[in-house]
Amino acid sequence: AGRALPLCGYVFVLAAAIAHKLHGPRQPAGPPPADAQRSPGCGQPSHERTGQAVYRTLDVGGVEREYLLWLPEGYDPERPYPLLLSLHGATNSPVLMAMQDQLHCLADTAPFIVAWPAGYYRDNPYRYSSWNVPGATARGDSAEDGAPCIRNPLTGEWGSVDHPEFVSYDSCEYGGGGASDPTRCFSAACVDDFGFGAALVEALEQEFCVDVGRLSLHGHSMGGMMALTLASAPPLNARVRAVVAHAAAPFAGYNSPPSPHAVPLLKHDAREDWVVPPYAAASMTPGQLGPLNGTVGEGGWLYTRSVEVTAAWASAFDSAAEQGGGAADLRPAGSGVASALDGYRGFGCEMREGRAEVLTCEGSWTHSFALATPLNAPAGIELASIAYDFVSRFVRAADGSLA
Repeated sequence: AGRALPLCGYVFVLAAAIAHKLHGPRQPAGPPPADAQRSPGCGQPSHERTGQAVYRTLDVGGVEREYLLWLPEGYDPERPYPLLLSLHGATNSPVLMAMQDQLHCLADTAPFIVAWPAGYYRDNPYRYSSWNVPGATARGDSAEDGAPCIRNPLTGEWGSVDHPEFVSYDSCEYGGGGASDPTRCFSAACVDDFGFGAALVEALEQEFCVDVGRLSLHGHSMGGMMALTLASAPPLNARVRAVVAHAAAPFAGYNSPPSPHAVPLLKHDAREDWVVPPYAAASMTPGQLGPLNGTVGEGGWLYTRSVEVTAAWASAFDSAAEQGGGAADLRPAGSGVASALDGYRGFGCEMREGRAEVLTCEGSWTHSFALATPLNAPAGIELASIAYDFVSRFVRAADGSLA
């Protein structure tokens, strides 16, 4: 099935010890909730390793895709587990994402099955991995044409063909000049990442005991964009119960709230993020508002302002409540905005439109600080803990228990 990759290293050990002191020990999960929805894999014996990240591949329409899998220590094939997908950012990988987000280490005590899908990279000469989110392969030479980029604000040019974001992808049909004509706004391979997400979930449900009603998504940067998108469009949108997006926002002009039902969202922004700026800042060109009312990233990409993203997701709860869609069933007890990280470098979380289902968390750090690294432990693991606790809250059953 693949090769094992032990990932709970010294960064996690140090940070987990500090988190233990702040929070006390995490309590082990109780019995599965009565309303757990068992997948076809329940009851089937598994020979996969547990308590380790294992590299695997999956054929999706003739294209080999890759992912890492973590089965919690003591995996029980008769017990339905919530499933959490964690998506890496562009140029990153599942291995690095797992080492940084540390979700697998936290997921053992209140067990989740965790998978880290890999963005496609094989048709790019730089092995540039990314996700085919809406707008990533929009043809055009300007934002007015529907392509979410402008001239590079740092150079005044559209970008060099030597830069991996501006070279051609063999899987894309650009038109005109063909595959040798890299478009100015393509930032992903032309593969079906929606289909990959759905196929991965189905494959895991067929092989392992998954609670099909408790799927959640987590992502950083372009992986966060993909997580937002998977919760907003078929085929997985009707399945997702919660999303955590770090340093991420849809491309300008592609901000779609979740449908057909509202989905809880924790959006974590970095005030000093010039890669995906959360809002306009007049002090520097990156971060200013550009065409389509988008914030301008360092590479000239246009992103939806953070406040517009959370407003759209909060409005979905208002619509669900008006239509009797059961939005109140997803409300947790209390606001859920306090954390042990509050005040550290200005960090804090607040509810959007007074809704505890939609939180905005923010700190004074850069784009890459959102994940656990040797440079930011224990703050990084605390951020992972906040994300994990948010997701856990919304995959709980009515009686408060976890699968």
